[in-house]
Amino acid sequence: MKEFIIYTAFLLLIMLAGGCRNDFGELNAPPDKITEPQLNQLFTEALVQMYPHDYMEWFYNYSQYYLPWSQATVAVGGNRADMNMVGDWSPQENKLFGPKLQIEEIRYRLNEVYTPEQAAPYQYLKAICNPILVYLGLYGTDSYGSMAYSEASKSPYTSPRIITPKYESQQELFDVWLRELDETIYALTHPVTVGGKEYQQLSPGRQDFIYGGDYAKWARLANSLKLRIAVRMIYSDLGRALEIAKEVAKSPAGIMDGLEYDFIYNRGSDFNGFGNPVENLGIGSQSLIGFLVKNKDPRVRFLFAKNDFNSGVIQAFFDAGREVPGYILDQVEYTEEMDGKHFTGWKFPGEPWVRYYGAPVDIQAGKDPAVNAAYFNRENFKLTNSERTKNYQPLSLYNEEMVRGGSTYTFPSAPGNVAIQDNLSQPLYTALFSSAETALYLAELSLLGAQLPMSAEGYYRQGIELSVKLYDRLAMLNKIPYYRQHDGFDPLDETIALKTDEIAPLIEKYSLTGNNGNKLEQVFIQQYIHLLGLPNELMVTVRRSGYPRRGSALIGWEAFDSSDSSYPIPRRLPISSLNATDQMRDIKQASYRRQNLTPGANTPRTLADERLYYDLYAPAYGMGGH
Repeated sequence: MKEFIIYTAFLLLIMLAGGCRNDFGELNAPPDKITEPQLNQLFTEALVQMYPHDYMEWFYNYSQYYLPWSQATVAVGGNRADMNMVGDWSPQENKLFGPKLQIEEIRYRLNEVYTPEQAAPYQYLKAICNPILVYLGLYGTDSYGSMAYSEASKSPYTSPRIITPKYESQQELFDVWLRELDETIYALTHPVTVGGKEYQQLSPGRQDFIYGGDYAKWARLANSLKLRIAVRMIYSDLGRALEIAKEVAKSPAGIMDGLEYDFIYNRGSDFNGFGNPVENLGIGSQSLIGFLVKNKDPRVRFLFAKNDFNSGVIQAFFDAGREVPGYILDQVEYTEEMDGKHFTGWKFPGEPWVRYYGAPVDIQAGKDPAVNAAYFNRENFKLTNSERTKNYQPLSLYNEEMVRGGSTYTFPSAPGNVAIQDNLSQPLYTALFSSAETALYLAELSLLGAQLPMSAEGYYRQGIELSVKLYDRLAMLNKIPYYRQHDGFDPLDETIALKTDEIAPLIEKYSLTGNNGNKLEQVFIQQYIHLLGLPNELMVTVRRSGYPRRGSALIGWEAFDSSDSSYPIPRRLPISSLNATDQMRDIKQASYRRQNLTPGANTPRTLADERLYYDLYAPAYGMGGH
């Protein structure tokens, strides 16, 4: 028997080997028959690998750290005492190196392999590689400071090979990135000539799935991206930050100032952003959700999900003799008859606003029996009939379908009703950078003293309008639940798509008022709201600005621990302990020593006290003010 098994396995190996020879014969071609990837293909691959917000980022960095630390969300079940502890995390600087390999190959071919005449038609293509790397470089340095950049991924193209690239300080990196963006702007706003001949630039066309090969839009992106660097410098070099804003405003490249310039990322019909669902992206915080609903800000409908308490579910709770959470019941019109309570309608402001509620951020909140019962005790939000038990969420979850494609949503209904689902195989569309972000940065820098063509209020109003329209566009593209009418709707449900008459009243409610400090706070709050879709940028804004602010009449910063005023919240992610066998050990150690950072240290107090360069002189959390 043993010999038979061995013989059979041997025959299978022969058959597989034969199959491989047939299937891969074309791949095993002589070297002179191999076709190298085209420059456009290398560029596309860099774009494909550019997306930084993968599953690990959402599962660890965003849902467990950045969103709750920014007081945007609260953990389902309430914030825990150890919410300031960093367990596992995703190292953000690693997102740079895949795209950089593709781009270094493009640079090598154009600089070293092609003749000047052969390289000339590709100079614009080479130039638009810079914003990709700057974007990812900023993303990496935000939580780690110094990193390998200029010499990174150059090993195949150097002699002797660079296998231990230098670490550059955050201050040096800002200079490098500003220079690279300026190089891109210059290249894309000037003709390319070699030997007195002007060369038309070849376009990647649809292989550029962001702008379709429109180099003018890439120039606007590169120019506007400088503002992400400028606002990170306001406490380390304000004069330079204001000068950058002035340069951006007068650049011939123009700025991103319309939805058509937004950097909308979708790399194909099978792109979901990340694969497996993240079960707990968090509940919106009470102060944030309350502020958005109070001002009838449409963005609450896109960034957060309706709760499960529609009219049918509320009636089912009435019929079962179960309590409806008080903050929901306060919005319900009902009658009390001999046979019980009967839902008759919603109080002002009605659907959809009455479906959005947040949770308190205080880690002590759940210890209060009344608060725990109303917000966190899942047993209070269940209904059971003879067939099954259904769970209902009374609060508004961070909307997963805005950050992950392919999600399935089950519309809430009473036990016994047929479950109706929204299960379209929908790819993800997301904005990595936008005109709204650009305008709100310009509003901030104008208030700080930058000489710009428009007033701070002009940029501010433009930023709000563009932000609302962008989130509406993303909600439409992502086909999120309730955006359009659906068979699963409760009869009293309203759609959440942007209405034509919503923006103007919203801007008036948010009008800049008061002294310069008051106006800055209002700008920072709008940045905070807009960047809820980009948790890394949200965390950067909260950290560098000190807003939301304690005691504010807008969105106020609250104590994470009402029993301990010194409860520390980290300002960066940990740095792994240095490995004795790591060839980069000495370079890393010297870099961390210069920054006064402790590798391997992972206590909340250390991560709160050891700050990065651009964060050294920023206000403490909740203590914003210039």
